[in-house]
Amino acid sequence: MKKLLFAAWMTAVMLNAAACSTEPESNAEPVGVPSASPAAEQDFPDHFPDPPKKYPSETAVQNGDVVYNRSRLANLDKWDRFLNNLKNKKEDHIRLVSYTIEGDAILDELNFNGTRIKYTHDSTRDNFGSGIKETTFCRSMDIKAKELKDVGLVYVLNNCESEEIGSSFRFYAASDDKK
Repeated sequence: MKKLLFAAWMTAVMLNAAACSTEPESNAEPVGVPSASPAAEQDFPDHFPDPPKKYPSETAVQNGDVVYNRSRLANLDKWDRFLNNLKNKKEDHIRLVSYTIEGDAILDELNFNGTRIKYTHDSTRDNFGSGIKETTFCRSMDIKAKELKDVGLVYVLNNCESEEIGSSFRFYAASDDKK
């Protein structure tokens, strides 16, 4: 009888442990990464053609992207225009391209519809990175600029549906006295 009770107790413990498992089901969406509704996507037309797997900085500059890496900063006037349009609640979009030490492109796309920002971080061209493309929507146009002593201004997104994705955005630009 004791063996039967022990077996029943162990079965109950194992079933309880399985029910409390924190592993997501294979068809479950990741926690904290809200999926965009089709209506939300319609508010943001796709302004960015998908660049090739190899995306050299010269091509990115010719395409009008803001390019920044260790040796080059190009099309910064487009960043200034984008910030001005955010301030004036005017629709705009911009692609920022940074490069790894190996020369792989990492794309950050900001698409502003006059009220919200759609932010997409694309590291699919980075051979040593996560290799994922992820998007979030920021509920406000709140972009903060913080003055850092040796860097200049650091722009960050706030109030995003996915703070994890939104917090991956950082853009460093020299302030007026550092340009």
